[in-house]
Amino acid sequence: MKKLLCLALLGAGILAANELESKCNKGDLGACVDLGKAYVKSQNYEKAVEVITKACDGGFADGCLGLGLFYNEGIGTIRQDYVKAREYYIKACDGGNIDGCFALGVLYNKGVGTIKQDYIKTREYYTKACDGGNIDGCYGLGLIYDEGVGMIKQDHIKAREYYTKACDGGETSACLKLGILHYDGRGVKQDYAKAKEYFVKACDGGVADGCFNLGVLYANGQGSKQDFVKAREFYTKACDQKNIQGCISAGSLDIVVNKDYKNAFKYFDIACKNNNFEGCSYIGYFYDNGLGVKQDYFKAKQYYEKSCQNNDYLACSSLGHLYDNGFGVRQDYAKARDYYTKACNGKDVGGCFSLGVLYVTGKGARQDKKQAKEYFGKACDLGSQDSCDEYRKLNEQGY
Repeated sequence: MKKLLCLALLGAGILAANELESKCNKGDLGACVDLGKAYVKSQNYEKAVEVITKACDGGFADGCLGLGLFYNEGIGTIRQDYVKAREYYIKACDGGNIDGCFALGVLYNKGVGTIKQDYIKTREYYTKACDGGNIDGCYGLGLIYDEGVGMIKQDHIKAREYYTKACDGGETSACLKLGILHYDGRGVKQDYAKAKEYFVKACDGGVADGCFNLGVLYANGQGSKQDFVKAREFYTKACDQKNIQGCISAGSLDIVVNKDYKNAFKYFDIACKNNNFEGCSYIGYFYDNGLGVKQDYFKAKQYYEKSCQNNDYLACSSLGHLYDNGFGVRQDYAKARDYYTKACNGKDVGGCFSLGVLYVTGKGARQDKKQAKEYFGKACDLGSQDSCDEYRKLNEQGY
C-alpha cells in the first residue's frame, strides 16, 4: 500500500513538472519560476538556472530575484558573485519585487566582496522593502535607527516606529526590541508593564531573550508583583532555548530562593559546557564547598582554572584561596598572591582583601603594611566593610 502511494505521489510530481514545463514553453513566466523551484528541489541546478533566466529576461521580477539568490549563495555550477547578485536584485526591485529590495539592502549593510558597506543605500532599499510590506525591511530599519550607523543618526523614536511595524507583522525579534525600548525608556516613556507585554510576544514567538527578560521582570518585581516562581519558569524556558544567561539565573534562584544545590548544579553545568565561565566558576565553588556534590578540591581547582584563564576574577580569587590554604594543591603563597593579584586587578573584592592579608602577614611576599593598606583600600572602595576597618587600623598606626 505504501509503495503504491509513493508511486502515485511520484507520478503526480512528474505530471506537475511536465505541466509547468508546458506552460513555461508557452510563455507563462510564473510557471518558469515554479519549474525552476522544482528543479532546485531535485538538485537539477543547470535546468533551474535556464528556466529562471528565461523568466527574468522576460521581465518577470521573481525570476530576477531567483537569479540574484543563485549568485549570492553560489548554487550548482554558478560561482558566488555578489556583483552579479546585486545586478539581478536591482532588476527584481525595479520590477516591483520587494524581496529583491530587501536583499539589496542586506548586501549594502554587510558590505560583501567588492561591494562596499553603504548604510545610506541600506536604508534606501530597506525603506522600499518595508513600504512594500516586507517585515524584514521594517525590522532592519529599526535596527539602523536603534544603533545609529555610519552617517545615520541614532533615533529611538524612528526605531520604535519601525520595530512596531515589524512586530505587528509577526517579526518577534522586533517585539523583543520594542520591549527593551520600553524597559529602558528610550524613544518612549519607561513602562515595565508595556515592556512585559512585548517580551511575552517575543517569548511566545520563540525568542529566548524575551523569555529571559520576562524572568528579570518577575525577579525584580517590575511591571508586576515580584514572583520568583515565575522568574525561574521563564529563566528555565530561556535556558532550554540556549540562552545561557537564563541557565545561570535559574541556577542562582535555586541557590538563593530554593536552597536546591543539586538542581542549581545542573543549570550551572549546562552553562559551563557552553563556555560560560561564570557557570564553571559556580561548579568549582560547589566542589570546593561540597554543595549538592561531594566535596572535591581537585575538581574545584580544575573548574576555577578554566574560569580564571578566561578572566572570571572571582574564580581567580577562589583559586588563590586553594593555594593559600593548601586545599587540593601544595600550599604555595606565591601562587596564591599571583591569583589574588589577577583577581584584584579585575576588581574582585575578595582578591584585594586577601592580598592585603598576605602583605600584613608577610606570606608569599615581604611583609609590607603600606602595600597591605593599599589593597585594603581597594577592597574598601569595592564595598568590603572588613577591608575598610583594616585600612583604618593601618592608617591609625601611621602606615
